Amino acid sequence: MTRQFSRRTILRGLGAAVSTPWLESSLLGAPKAAVERLSEPPLRMACLFMPNGVRPEHWTPAGDGEQYELTPHLEPLRALKDDFLLLENLWNKNTVGRNGHWPKVPAWLSGGFVERTTGGDLDSGGTTVDQVVAQRIGHETPLQSLELGIDAPRTGIDTAGGGFPRALGSFMSWADPKTPVPKEIVPQLAFDRLFRNRRAPVVSGKDPNSPEMLGSLQRDETSVLDLVREQARALRAKGSRTDQARLDEYFESVRSVERRLEASMKPQRRWINEGKFPLDRPVAGTPATHKEHLQLMLDILLLAFWTDSTRVATMMFGDAQSSQDYGFLEGVKGNWHGISHHRDLPDGLA
Repeated sequence: MTRQFSRRTILRGLGAAVSTPWLESSLLGAPKAAVERLSEPPLRMACLFMPNGVRPEHWTPAGDGEQYELTPHLEPLRALKDDFLLLENLWNKNTVGRNGHWPKVPAWLSGGFVERTTGGDLDSGGTTVDQVVAQRIGHETPLQSLELGIDAPRTGIDTAGGGFPRALGSFMSWADPKTPVPKEIVPQLAFDRLFRNRRAPVVSGKDPNSPEMLGSLQRDETSVLDLVREQARALRAKGSRTDQARLDEYFESVRSVERRLEASMKPQRRWINEGKFPLDRPVAGTPATHKEHLQLMLDILLLAFWTDSTRVATMMFGDAQSSQDYGFLEGVKGNWHGISHHRDLPDGLA
């Protein structure tokens, strides 16, 4: 018998698996003594992208090695100077020339040559390093990686900017040259990816946290994924070559969900912090101010590491050609992108 599933049914099934984080209190009834803890914090990687450039003389300090004086833009980090390294002279020849915005964003972490396309066949030139790492170690945490940002993805072709798709400037993480990894821009939704827990089915007279009921929940979630997988296979056999390529990407996403589900059922050794991270669930929607929006997204990134929900994250302070208006700062008038085209004029530089 052929079963038909609506889009709503499939998405609900995927949501149940995707939104399952690892929490010590949700180890399917396992006693705390069974939780294998790491003795030291794990290595983590966060890549933070800032568009539109900087004032080099205010950003890059003079001097070599550890003998340098912090520039005005690095001054807030003075107390942490002994805890970080500054890397200079990094260069990607694949980005020389061409448009200064759209093709530069994917190339930052992929190192590849970003192709100029019509938008329907994006090509980042390679898999970004964050996703290479996530593909290697992502099975050790509930979330393979976490992608955050501020701006919604852009559409269309920038004919005045070299003919590149604007979407290239909206994604810094790429699972492969053709597949950008979407970022979350709503704080509450990003927060919920870490903490929305599975719920056991309600059966009269039975403890929802009992091994029997939790085992039933595990089987139910797995069966939904199996049904999605079989449906994808059937559709693939009937589809065009383009449809098959799209279904292959979809099928890979299903396998990714399955791996994450398996990881949540059989947790790896984890780093467990004591106490509580001082961040409550954000309210719905987007914060009213740019400052509050940025602060919440960065706090959520830290929270993801603190709870060991993931060890790989990216954060975009803005998309390519960010037009965020900074008039809320004293002495500033205009948007980030416009001001960055200062033409070396004193007022613009200031």
